[in-house]
Amino acid sequence: MRRFRLLALANAVTAFGSNLNMVALGLFAYQTTGSPLQTGAFMALRLGTGFVTGLFAGNTVSRIPYKTVIVGANLVQATAMLLLLMVPATGVALYVVAVLTGVAGTMAAVALRSAVPSIVGQENRVQANSLLVAGRSIALIAGFAASGIIIAGLDYLGVFAINIAAFCLAGLIVMFLNLGANQAPATERRWLASQATALRYIRDRPVVGGLIAIRTIIGIASATAGVAIPIYSSALDPQRPEAFMGQFWTVWAVGNIAMQIGVSRWARRTGRSVGTDVFIAAACVMSLASIVVFTGWALVLTLVAAAVTGAASGLAETAYQSRLQEAPDEQRGHLFGLSLTSENLGFAAGMLAAGTLLVALSPLVVVATVAVVAIVAAVGFRLSNRALSREPDRVEQPS
Repeated sequence: MRRFRLLALANAVTAFGSNLNMVALGLFAYQTTGSPLQTGAFMALRLGTGFVTGLFAGNTVSRIPYKTVIVGANLVQATAMLLLLMVPATGVALYVVAVLTGVAGTMAAVALRSAVPSIVGQENRVQANSLLVAGRSIALIAGFAASGIIIAGLDYLGVFAINIAAFCLAGLIVMFLNLGANQAPATERRWLASQATALRYIRDRPVVGGLIAIRTIIGIASATAGVAIPIYSSALDPQRPEAFMGQFWTVWAVGNIAMQIGVSRWARRTGRSVGTDVFIAAACVMSLASIVVFTGWALVLTLVAAAVTGAASGLAETAYQSRLQEAPDEQRGHLFGLSLTSENLGFAAGMLAAGTLLVALSPLVVVATVAVVAIVAAVGFRLSNRALSREPDRVEQPS
């Protein structure tokens, strides 16, 4: 686990850079173009590129060593930020950056998720996933907190320079780690063959297909809540809407981190894994808690609900990744590529749905409606799929 902790550190540094430019690039795109339409097109292009890349990422990860993919992805994102420093800020430059960051971010995510069992072994994958999720939560707090301060003090150029340093540092750390490789058979290196590999795995294990579908629906619910939070914050305090947003995301991340610490210790002590049933339960708790956040109850209760949402979200993510990582080496990259494509589709659908519905409906109604759909889908899947009762969540012990 020692070298994996370094990898988790590199991933957290990358996540810090991504969260930092998520805030800065949106504002920069609007100030550069002066057009809400072009700003929306920039964000949509970034997300859409990630969606398309997921279809090809599994094939790429199965042919190229994990380390090469992750280091390359960090360097591509650093290059994208360097482009904004060196060329005049135009809509075209922003679209190029959207494509580069969308492709690189997706490639790195698929490679990292696929590499976990190869690096730490199947028996330690829950601890490893918890470490990754906790690192990203810390990066979330740091990235969002630092963005306003850095933009105010150094302007956007300072943000982009820090982005470059973060991505280069992350790539440098990974460069000195041995992450192993995942080589697919020659017959599965074509794109269509790689997609067939993932679909065959899902066909033989319908539980996995159901989990990917539920994960996509949860993505819709999460994106809806993410869009609703700024609107709800503005309604609570029109003069300082950032106050509640800051409190929410900080408490959310603290709950997430606390859950990862607990899960990691539990897995290390018991040698057991978290899988399908845990994922379903966490998804339901997360959806219920997200409804409470928008009810307008006392601030203390709202923040408790935010902490529960973060904890359940982190547990669901760890359980989901741990279950998919049970796939054999030659199929894992293809499976995660398909999964990430589906997740991006759900996130995009949630953003579009929220943007449309929030024009006429309150944040509570919109979030509650989507959350109830997610709960019904999760519970219905669990009750209807008898295969779950025949598939214990376990970790194969090394022989």
